[in-house]
Amino acid sequence: MRIIADLHTHTIVSGHAFGTLAENCAAAAARGLQCIATTDHGPAIPGAPTALFFRCATLVPRELHGVQVLAGAEINIIDADGNLDLEDNLRAGLDFALIGFHPYTCYATNNCAANTAALLAALARPGVDCVAHADDHHFPVDLEAVVPAARRAGVIFEINNRSFIATRKGDGSNVRRLAALCRQHDLPVVVTSDAHNQLQIGCVSQALAMLAEVSFPQELVLNADPARLQAWLAPRHPHKRTRELVS
Repeated sequence: MRIIADLHTHTIVSGHAFGTLAENCAAAAARGLQCIATTDHGPAIPGAPTALFFRCATLVPRELHGVQVLAGAEINIIDADGNLDLEDNLRAGLDFALIGFHPYTCYATNNCAANTAALLAALARPGVDCVAHADDHHFPVDLEAVVPAARRAGVIFEINNRSFIATRKGDGSNVRRLAALCRQHDLPVVVTSDAHNQLQIGCVSQALAMLAEVSFPQELVLNADPARLQAWLAPRHPHKRTRELVS
């Protein structure tokens, strides 16, 4: 299996990443990707852009280096009520919106029950597409509760390659359980790099290896097939404004 789109990538705008959008797209093209989502962190992360940056999603080029660009964000869950650091109207203007828990924000709870309640509340909010790194052992959640809730809400999960490396690396049991539950509930996933520099764009080998180990069905991997991905994306964010064209 291979992916044709990387739907979780960061640029220097996030404040702690090291590639530009143009560099990321060039790297995506070199790896044979057809599409990336540029998903810089929401404002609650220190050094991240303000809400105005995401309000200007219409300025994101539709294509760079022959690669389709989705204007997205990785939005922070900021309290126990599942509030998010980008308002409803800003999420509506995006092409792809991840939500998740992050350190260095105003959300500091590490209690599984509280995290689960916060995520369940966030799933019910409009303009949410995907849960980011739900397997993160630093912010444990009850996956058995949140996966079926996400399916009811029309929200998917990512299988994040950085779950196998760096600070989020655990024993692998959480991400395997997440994959098993998504398969059980017939819930699609996307396989993502969570790239924080241009060299990481499209780097998902460890995530794909895990999915192969557990015989995860390819038809549930949205970004393994361009037609399947575009069909899923098409009805989402129906009120987003048209990208600006320069002529």
